[in-house]
Amino acid sequence: MLTVATSRRVERLPWWAQPVAIGCGVVGLYLVVGAALAAHAGVAAHAPFMSWDGLWYARIVQHGYAPGYAPDHGGQGPAAFFPLFPGAVAFLHGLLPTVPLQTVGLGLNLVAVAVAMIVVDRCVRDWPAGQRAGLCILLLTLPGACFYAAFYSEALFLLGAALVVYGLHQPDRLGVACMGAAIAGADRPTGVFVVLAVVAVVVLREHRRPRRCAGLAALAGSGLAAVLAVDWALAGSPFAFLGTEHAWAKFTLSQGGPGSALRTYVSALVIHPHPAQPAMWGALVVPLVAGLAVVAWRWDRVLATAALAAVVLPLYVEELPSIPRLLLGLLPAYIGALAVLRSRRHTWMIVGAVIAGGLALNLLFLHGFLTGEFAG
Repeated sequence: MLTVATSRRVERLPWWAQPVAIGCGVVGLYLVVGAALAAHAGVAAHAPFMSWDGLWYARIVQHGYAPGYAPDHGGQGPAAFFPLFPGAVAFLHGLLPTVPLQTVGLGLNLVAVAVAMIVVDRCVRDWPAGQRAGLCILLLTLPGACFYAAFYSEALFLLGAALVVYGLHQPDRLGVACMGAAIAGADRPTGVFVVLAVVAVVVLREHRRPRRCAGLAALAGSGLAAVLAVDWALAGSPFAFLGTEHAWAKFTLSQGGPGSALRTYVSALVIHPHPAQPAMWGALVVPLVAGLAVVAWRWDRVLATAALAAVVLPLYVEELPSIPRLLLGLLPAYIGALAVLRSRRHTWMIVGAVIAGGLALNLLFLHGFLTGEFAG
């Protein structure tokens, strides 16, 4: 249990030191373990972090979204991958040309996670330091959190989600939420749901000030607008990403609507359960996070509603193995539920057990990722 003495020792440090140390420490652990697994397998140290989608991002960094870029994997093309992460890596690599590309990307993710943890810490700044630490560690050990250490875009999405939570929970910080929505919208297709949620809140809160309302809404949608512009310029359609996403349709829950989703869940949980596969945990995590979003209603109704919608809607557009990664960004559910339950007698014992189990699962996922069992 997190003691008062621990909190007092931590509070002697600068307020930002604790979340930065936790962010860098946990992600650093994933990096070290991944490199060790790679060394044991006799491959390059960065191999666990540059596989699957990471290879697509690397190609985009090196070659851009070239028109006519040869699709792969049955028709999937680079438009399926939103430009924020590869664009940021390309920019930083241009400033640091002697640093390997993968090092630049992983360093960017490490910084994004550290900043996200600072923002999370400020969301609950009235909590004791020990409890704030427990929350940050929990968020970084949820099933799938190991992908914050991969050459993937999850870390930037986490930063966007953290800014949205902070901005919406603070009535005078709505602009911060819009900046977070802009990051999420330019980073991943599921950022569309974040943008819609933030714009809805902006309209509800600022409709009596039309100019401010329009400006904030434009800021929130600017990242997504940039994606549409890139698609239009390079592929001739602002919705080119939808076509390339459909190349994976046979793996998604959208093939047959609710019936197909139910069959997929039964298969993952009953017929073919496999603890080392994210698909099983995706099926388990969805109802759990939905329940947490309901609990979070007592903390912040707006954020809880947005979280609940974000649990349900993407089920029709995301692959089941990607669901744990998708739900990593649902900070309102986790922060809100813990805010409501943190004073309960056994809450932090349960949190400690979840952290231990989540860490073990993430290390198992890293092994499966390295050996090519799944793409994440």
